[in-house]
Amino acid sequence: LLLSVVMTWLALNRAGLRAAVLPGLAGLILMLEVWHFSGVSLTRTAIPDRALRVLTQNVGMDSPAALAAWLARNPTDLVLLQEVYRVQWDQWQKLAGTLGYHLLYRELRRDSGMGELILSRLPLTPLPPVSGPSRGPRLRYFTRARITYRDRPVEVLSVHLESLPIIGGRRRFFGASRFRLHQAQLLVDALSRIQLPIILGGDLNATPVYRS
Repeated sequence: LLLSVVMTWLALNRAGLRAAVLPGLAGLILMLEVWHFSGVSLTRTAIPDRALRVLTQNVGMDSPAALAAWLARNPTDLVLLQEVYRVQWDQWQKLAGTLGYHLLYRELRRDSGMGELILSRLPLTPLPPVSGPSRGPRLRYFTRARITYRDRPVEVLSVHLESLPIIGGRRRFFGASRFRLHQAQLLVDALSRIQLPIILGGDLNATPVYRS
């Protein structure tokens, strides 16, 4: 943010740096947009007593024990997790058993070694996943299930849209947007056919200004 402000100020005040005004303003707008859409902490928001408490988080290689400690202090009915690695599966099963969660796991891609995990205090009925194209000859799967909340069926989806991939040990910064947009459209089409309340959470790798 500071760099964007400095670039914009220099471009506006020094004739030789006029070309820097556009990248400076672009960086400033991007930073302000990210700040504007940042989430609000649940600890600062009053939650009705009968509300269904939902958490969504990309956990990566974070320790399941850390999340277990948080969930023990903050009772949560439905937990939608992304980047749950297969090598930690025993720890996630232990978390579910200790805290009384039903669980449903699905691989993100067959070659990814990670996937999406739904933890629910209410019984889970697995449903066929929504799938879409990803890089290479692979499909990307979005986990889908059904719960019953206050005598009403509710469909639940945990999704992880296309991100900037690492190919050959290097991060690629271009090419993911078309996959992400296609995946988002497939999700919209699938949701439009569901005649039930829907809870969708996940890592969208996008903000509200992205087309996806």
